[in-house]
Amino acid sequence: MKKNRLYNTAIWGPPNVVAGRERKRRLISPMDFYSANGSVVLRHNVATGLLPANFKECDVMFCEAPWPLGQKIFNERAGVKVTHSEVAEGLAQIINSYRDTLIILVLGPEILKKLPEPVGLAHVFDDMERGRQLDSMNLAWWNGEYTGPTDYIESIHQYLGETYSTMGDFFCGYGYGIFNFLAAGGQRFIASDYDSKCVGMVAKRLRDYAE
Repeated sequence: MKKNRLYNTAIWGPPNVVAGRERKRRLISPMDFYSANGSVVLRHNVATGLLPANFKECDVMFCEAPWPLGQKIFNERAGVKVTHSEVAEGLAQIINSYRDTLIILVLGPEILKKLPEPVGLAHVFDDMERGRQLDSMNLAWWNGEYTGPTDYIESIHQYLGETYSTMGDFFCGYGYGIFNFLAAGGQRFIASDYDSKCVGMVAKRLRDYAE
């Protein structure tokens, strides 16, 4: 699978790295909706407790939920005020509403304890810091059995792309997970984020991917 490191991170870093990220972000055109080759990306806030109807087409969902500090940074970028607790409440409603769809999440302990009891739970390695495992980084799944890898996030993307045809990601960011899914053999994705620039970035990447 081709390496994909484009990631909407809330983790800052050296000034030159931060400046580079901000320059790239300024070049992104905000969008609310885009579709191509069966894949869809749209602007949506998980805190509503609902998902757009397009997500009913998914045979699996895989997302990385925000951490409390990250939530504040993502709010500033998106120009939206939503609390981490509101996101957790919305996520719990989504899990309970999609009983026929396997939902897999990478998430921290703060949000995990506010969600329904998962079917399975493991600790996963952070691909952005390959080889580093954080006790707070959980892999949990609901509404079905997950029998794939639990070591690296990229390994999970690979497995999902080889196993499923349509993946949903309602915390899609710049498309790290969904484009890894396509590269591994997945056919299409349904994705959303509450930041219109994330939608714009995924739309651009989807146009480039189709060429």
